[in-house]
Amino acid sequence: MNKATPIKTYAHALPYVLSWSVLALLTIVGMTRLPTALYTPIDGDWAKWNVEAIFHFGKVFDLSPHSMLAGMGSMYFPNLPWLNPGALALALPIEDRAKDIVSYAIYAAELATSIVLLARVIGFSWLIATVAAQIYLYVLFHLSRRLFRPITGFRLLLTTRI
Repeated sequence: MNKATPIKTYAHALPYVLSWSVLALLTIVGMTRLPTALYTPIDGDWAKWNVEAIFHFGKVFDLSPHSMLAGMGSMYFPNLPWLNPGALALALPIEDRAKDIVSYAIYAAELATSIVLLARVIGFSWLIATVAAQIYLYVLFHLSRRLFRPITGFRLLLTTRI
């Protein structure tokens, strides 16, 4: 039986920890410098307002949060923020910008975990799974949106007829 020494294990994990730390640090710095890149002024504010309204008017774990505007043609989005950790962060008693950053960090962690786990189940190595997750997060969440325009690309992909 070949047991790795703790120092060898730490040395093996160090590049992964460093790369995730650098990506997280750069993303958080970018989020503080460009606040409109988080919850965008139209759709993002609408989604954030819906979650905050459900927290205010709904009861905890209520499966059908009620809006006082329901039935009046309201654009109130029916969702359950209590089951969504990224939305749950919007109920924290901290400043709005900090809430946005925590919320996006939770969404990024959920995406990264699911991409790495999926890649590992498919059979990719830890290195390939980590690189794939980091590239995805860099393109989707980072300030490189202006360079890559991922939302536009996703829209084009969805509207293209085959």
